[in-house]
Amino acid sequence: MATNRNGYLGPFSGKLGPAMGSVWRGIQVIKTLPAPSNKPPTAKQLDQHAKFGLVTDFLGKLSSYIKRGFQSYTMGVTPMNVAVKYHLEKAVSGVYPLYEINYPNVLLTDPNSDGIDELLNPVLTALPMHKIKIDWDTENFRPETKATDKLTVVFYSEAKDVIMGTALTPARTDKTMTFTSSRQFAAAPVHGWGFFVSDDGKIVSPTVYLGSIQTIDA
Repeated sequence: MATNRNGYLGPFSGKLGPAMGSVWRGIQVIKTLPAPSNKPPTAKQLDQHAKFGLVTDFLGKLSSYIKRGFQSYTMGVTPMNVAVKYHLEKAVSGVYPLYEINYPNVLLTDPNSDGIDELLNPVLTALPMHKIKIDWDTENFRPETKATDKLTVVFYSEAKDVIMGTALTPARTDKTMTFTSSRQFAAAPVHGWGFFVSDDGKIVSPTVYLGSIQTIDA
């Protein structure tokens, strides 16, 4: 690697011949591009690539929720980095090449988040017109937990590869809500997750897997 303060070619970024240019802390940096390898990938590399591709593709659809749920990570690592690491370790099932997401282990919030109480005893009920009713209990709040905490619910159709979620409604003490899903959700069961967010948006509860449910189209 070479640094170029004044730039005998002038500052540049991107690929230029056998070099890659960029600016780091105001200094022009030039790196030699690695030579292409003719070696076939190892079994371990294939295994890692398969898992990584599966997880990043799935979490990419959930990026807005991951950003909120893992918001405490800001120094030197992104919320998505942390989420990918967790899901690679905890939420992939199967053996190569037949890996799949283990949906009950999916988390949309930091696994260490415990500032406010999680969703308690959720029950899903399928209603006509592909709606899903969600009921929950509200008992024995900790002091940090507020009646005004807002519920976020997210559903995923594996068959259609589609994500749908709520805005930050309703409040914790409403104890019920009805989610109107897309009509395409009616073709197969959907998986759901829920978590609470404080009024100021700075504290999240642990994620709760709601289970899977088949919606009703009629």
